[in-house]
Amino acid sequence: MKSFRWSRTRAIAKKEFFHILRDPFTSGMAFILPLLVVVIFGYSMEFNQNNIDTAYLDLDVSPSSRLLLEKMNASGYFHLRAVRSPQEGMASVKSNQSKAFIYIPHEFDKKIQTKVSEKIQVLIDGTDSAAAGVIQRYLLSISQNLSVQILQSSKKSMTPLVSRYLFNPELNSRWFSIPGILVVIMAMLCTLLTSLTVAREWEKGSMELLLSTPVKPLEIILGKLLPYAII
Repeated sequence: MKSFRWSRTRAIAKKEFFHILRDPFTSGMAFILPLLVVVIFGYSMEFNQNNIDTAYLDLDVSPSSRLLLEKMNASGYFHLRAVRSPQEGMASVKSNQSKAFIYIPHEFDKKIQTKVSEKIQVLIDGTDSAAAGVIQRYLLSISQNLSVQILQSSKKSMTPLVSRYLFNPELNSRWFSIPGILVVIMAMLCTLLTSLTVAREWEKGSMELLLSTPVKPLEIILGKLLPYAII
């Protein structure tokens, strides 16, 4: 029984590498197709949400409620639109005019200043669960930032907590997702290009000659995969 040998695998890989360089179609597929797929995936897979249509009803009209709305508007994530009643806000979400509705009750500022826990009601359109989750995270981040700011203003001696992202400071989702997508694409394309090469060799009849040599099937597969993985 023949044992596995790297020398035979390297010979097949070398032969395949020269074939890629000499064949315009194969070399074009090996170099252009990965770049094309990465560009398409990079622009199509966008998880960031900007200018989200958001209805709001501010019954308190206080410094704290205005500060909350200003933070939402300044973030760039939300496009705010005032409504006159809770029914109008909920109707705008149901009719898809707004992705979210924010209800700020009376005495919102008063309860915060007296250190009483206060809640605001947020209704989010859940038809797109991924987008709804992103909107929820945006709102939680803004509300937590507001809570810290109010707490710091009430305790002047409190040391502020400042966090910075050294990698991807703008928190662009593409920079987080593309590296993982790139690995998946490379694995898929290596298999695809190798299968195309094997299919062409079967059509030309050269695969029968290769199988008649003292080379194991595993050595053939690895020898054909390695050049595309290296490229």
